[in-house]
Order: sequence, then structure tokens, then C-alpha cells
Amino acid sequence: MSQHQKFIDHAKVQLDKLGEELSDLDGKIKTASSKADAWSTEQMHKLRADWHECQAQIERMSAESQESFDQAKADAERHWKALEAAVKTYREQLQNHAA
Repeated sequence: MSQHQKFIDHAKVQLDKLGEELSDLDGKIKTASSKADAWSTEQMHKLRADWHECQAQIERMSAESQESFDQAKADAERHWKALEAAVKTYREQLQNHAA
């Protein structure tokens, strides 16, 4: 299996895990609908949009040449780190609101 394909497969697994966490957090917001503030709801929409952008980026990378892949990989890694940090911050904010 090429490095290209290994990266794509790994990225898909990681994105699926993050998608599951977003679904769990979204469920908590819906359960606490009266307590969920506008910020929480807005952030969930933004995180979902970022998640979908990552998903689209992985699909584009699947079809690219090695040179294009290397650039796309660097871009994806930056986007991934930002998304991961945003989800962590969001999770912490929800926990603080629930406390």
C-alpha cells in the first residue's frame, strides 16, 4: 500500500472518530436544548461545516498525483489540527456550561 493510500485511510478513520464525537456533542446540545445557548449551537454548525470540508479534502486527495498529494497532505494536516483544537475547545466549553 502506498504512503498516499495509507494517509487517506488513516485520515478517514480519524475523521470518522471526530464525526462520532461531534454527534455525541450535538446530542448533548439537543438534550439540553433549553440550556444550550446560541454560541453552542452556532459552534456546532461551524464544526460540522469544517468536518465536511475535511471530508471533501480527503476525497480530493484520493484522486491527486503524488506531488499534488504532498501539498494537499500538508494543507490537510494544518486543517486537521485546527479542527481538532476547535472540537477540544468546544467540548471544554460545553462541559463548563453543564457544570
